[in-house]
Amino acid sequence: MAASNGSTAIRDKILASLARYCALRIGKFPCAFWRLSSRPGLTAVDKQLESIIESIAFVDSTPLRVCKNLRIPRHKTFKEVAQRGKSSTGWFYGFKLHIIVDDRGEILSFSITKGNVDDRKPVPYLAKKVIGKLFGDRGYISKKLTELLATDDVELITTLRKKHETPRDGCF
Repeated sequence: MAASNGSTAIRDKILASLARYCALRIGKFPCAFWRLSSRPGLTAVDKQLESIIESIAFVDSTPLRVCKNLRIPRHKTFKEVAQRGKSSTGWFYGFKLHIIVDDRGEILSFSITKGNVDDRKPVPYLAKKVIGKLFGDRGYISKKLTELLATDDVELITTLRKKHETPRDGCF
C-alpha cells in the first residue's frame, strides 16, 4: 500500500524525532537515518537500502514507551494504535522498534510495530536484502524462522536458552 504525502511527512517527522532522541541518549546522530532520507527515490521510512548487504548483521528490538504504566488509562494520543507489551525490562505501553544493523553499526532496515507484536514476526520482512549471518538474542530462537531465513541465504544465529545444556547448530 503506497503512503500518501501527508502520512510520509508525518513518518519523516517521527524519524527525525527518533534521530534526535538517539542523539541525546547516545551522544551522536545516527548517520544512517540521514543517508536514508537523502537518497533520491527513497524516503526515510522506506526501511531498506537498495543494495544487497553481504556480511554480518544484528537484529534486536527495543520498546518505545508512549507513557508510564500508571497513565495508560488516561493516555489519549496513541490510544487507537499503541499496545501493551513486555520487554526484558518489564511491561510497557507503546510501540516496538525492530532494527537490523551491520557490523559497523549502520542501520540496514527497521520497523515500528505495536508493543504486543512478537520480536520474530517482522524479521523475515526486515531481512529481505540481507545475505550472510544474522545474530539475534534469545527472543529470536525459532526453528520455523531459521528455516524461513535459510531459504533467503540468511543464517540466523541465536544464543542458547537456559534450558538447553548443549550447543546446537545456529547457537553460540
